[in-house]
Amino acid sequence: MMRMAMVAEFVESESRFAAFSRRVWAIVGYMRSRGWQVQVLSPRIGKNSSEAKARGDVRRLVQGYSAWRSILGSPIASILAPVSVIGYLHSLRKFRPDVVIIAASNAVLLLETTVAARLLGIAIVFDVHDSWLVADAVYPGRVRNWLRRKLEGFALRGGEVVVGVTSRQAHTMRRGYQLNARKVMTIYSGATPSVRTQGQCTPRYDFVHAGPPRSNYNTQALLDALAILIQKGRCFRTAFLGTLPGGDTKHWTAEAARRGLLRWVDFLPPVPPARITETLSDARVGLVTLGNESVFKAAISTKSFDYLSAGLPILYLGPKDSEQAELIERFGVGLVVDSPSAFADAAERILLDDRVYADLQTNAEAAALDLAWNVLLEPLHRRLVQFVDSRPQRGPMPVS
Repeated sequence: MMRMAMVAEFVESESRFAAFSRRVWAIVGYMRSRGWQVQVLSPRIGKNSSEAKARGDVRRLVQGYSAWRSILGSPIASILAPVSVIGYLHSLRKFRPDVVIIAASNAVLLLETTVAARLLGIAIVFDVHDSWLVADAVYPGRVRNWLRRKLEGFALRGGEVVVGVTSRQAHTMRRGYQLNARKVMTIYSGATPSVRTQGQCTPRYDFVHAGPPRSNYNTQALLDALAILIQKGRCFRTAFLGTLPGGDTKHWTAEAARRGLLRWVDFLPPVPPARITETLSDARVGLVTLGNESVFKAAISTKSFDYLSAGLPILYLGPKDSEQAELIERFGVGLVVDSPSAFADAAERILLDDRVYADLQTNAEAAALDLAWNVLLEPLHRRLVQFVDSRPQRGPMPVS
C-alpha cells in the first residue's frame, strides 16, 4: 500500500480558512478512496476540535513554527525552525510515506517541511492555495513579503510537482520561480455534485452570497446594484450567508440601510459545512463579486464550486479579464458583468427569463460533474502512482 503524508496548515472546517481545509480533506479523502494510506500532519495550534478528534486516525499534531509563533507572539519564533524540522523529521520517519503533499502558505512552514522531507529523500508535492507572488499585493510589509517570496521559491523549486488552484496562478509561479513547466499543474477547488429532488420547495431567496460581505468582495458595488434593482421595481431578495454580529457586518448592515435595502437583504449566520449545499439550494442564483486588483484577476472564488454543487447559476460582478470570468463563460454557468448597472440588467435576464435560467441551471449541474473532486484529482493520482513506481525501492527508515 502506498503512503502519503499531507502537511496542512489549516484543517478545521469551522475556521475562517474553511476553503483551505475543505481542499485538504477532499485530497485526503480521494487518495484514501484510491487505496493510499494517508496521515495529515498539522501544526499544533490550540486545542483539538471535535472534528480533529473525529479524524484522529489520520491526523498527527506537530509543534511547528505556527505553534511557536502563537506562544511567543512574534516572528522571532522562526529561530526555533530547527526544532520544528526535528518534529517533522520524527513524524515522517514514523509514518514512512512515499510522498508528502505540503499545503501551506506560511513561508517558514514551507521551509521546515521541505527540509525535513528532503533529508529523508521523500518526494514532495506542493499544493499552493495562495502564492506570495500574488498574495503580497494584499498583505503589508515590503521586506517581509520579499522574504516570503524567497522562501517560497526555494521550497517550490525543490518539489517534484507544484499544483496551482488556477491556471494564472500556476503560470505566475512557473514564470516567477523559474519552475520546470512539466512539474507544474492546475487543479481547481472542486465541486461536490448533489441530486436535485423533484418537487423542491420554492427558494426563499433570489440571490445568495456564500460568505459575509467584505471590502475585497466588492460589496459596495453589489449593494449599489441591488439598490438599482429596487429602484426599477425588482424587489429580489438576497441573503449573505456566514455573517457574524458586530465588526464588518455592522458596517455593511448600515450601508444596506442607507440604500433602503434592509427589507430585501438578510444577513444569515454560518451553517455547518455539511449543510452548505442544502442552504444554498434555498436560493436561485449564486453571487460572486471581486475587486479589480491583480490578485483577484488570478483567482477563482471557491464559492463558485459551492454554487455549482447546489446547481445554481452564477452572477459575477467583477473584472472581465479574470480567471473567474473565464470559468463562468467556458462552462456557460452564468453571466459576467463589471458594473452595478450591468448587474441589474443581468439579474433581470436570469430571473425573469425562464429559458435563460433553465439553460444556465442545466449547465451548472453538468459543470459540477466535470469539476467534481474525483475528476480533478485523478490526474494527480496517476502522476503520483507513476512517480512512486518509477523510484527505486527505499530501505526502511530508522525510527527514532
